[in-house]
Amino acid sequence: MAAARLLRQTPARDRILTSSDASSGVQPEPQQPEPQQPEPRRKSAAWWDDFWARPLAATGRALTCRRTAEEALRLLAPMLEQASVSAPPRVLDLGCGHGDLTPFLLAEPRLTISALDVSAAALRQFQARCAGRFDGRLALVRGSVYELPFPDAAFDVVVSFGYASAASYDGAEREVARVLRPGGVAIIDYASPSLYHWIGAPGATCRWYRRFRAPGQVTYHFGRAGLREHFAPAGLRLEAVRYLNAYPPLERIARHGWSGTLDRWLARLAGPILGRVLLARVRRA
Repeated sequence: MAAARLLRQTPARDRILTSSDASSGVQPEPQQPEPQQPEPRRKSAAWWDDFWARPLAATGRALTCRRTAEEALRLLAPMLEQASVSAPPRVLDLGCGHGDLTPFLLAEPRLTISALDVSAAALRQFQARCAGRFDGRLALVRGSVYELPFPDAAFDVVVSFGYASAASYDGAEREVARVLRPGGVAIIDYASPSLYHWIGAPGATCRWYRRFRAPGQVTYHFGRAGLREHFAPAGLRLEAVRYLNAYPPLERIARHGWSGTLDRWLARLAGPILGRVLLARVRRA
């Protein structure tokens, strides 16, 4: 399987566990010590270990995961139509966290996924969540977005979602482009200031808006123009955007079965205005 081949090419220090390893009781390799002086603005593995040890209390997290996977698969539909069971698209889930979104992607049987995160704690949670599922279609790997432990052109698709959204970090776009094959695509999510933000916290939203509209900022990637400028130097071309989390941000709405339908409808009607999450699809030249 593609996931197994990629795993064999991954240095042993970065390997965590495949789903087949999980069922056979193989233990992960020891964690390597962290650098003594992490680069500025980069959160360490220890920081992320602590983050994933805390309960996540985001409103509608389960709904967000379902809708993100749904919209991502729609953006991948042209590629999936050309895929075959014998040659499934090779997917890197970059910054996979503890794996609450990846299984929604693996509901698509034509995908094989290498899920990477810098946090060993998050990957242990992911391993427990898998419980032997997705045998041969999923590999868990520990590594940094700034030094991905994969060869050039190893993947057809890179996805990066959620709290980490690691591919959105400044400098990460070059590694994303390196591991994508020519013509491969990346789907990356961003927080998007919506009408709900402006109503609920106008001052904070104004500061956020100004920061992400300033070309001098390393995180300048607000809107289509900003995304184009952010990815173009790495040879990645913005092709499409989608919005989600357009429903009112209330847990009592998110927990209902009809909340997904409501979000789809509102995203189609007024996604750029109401959507709190933006998905961008970029393609390597």
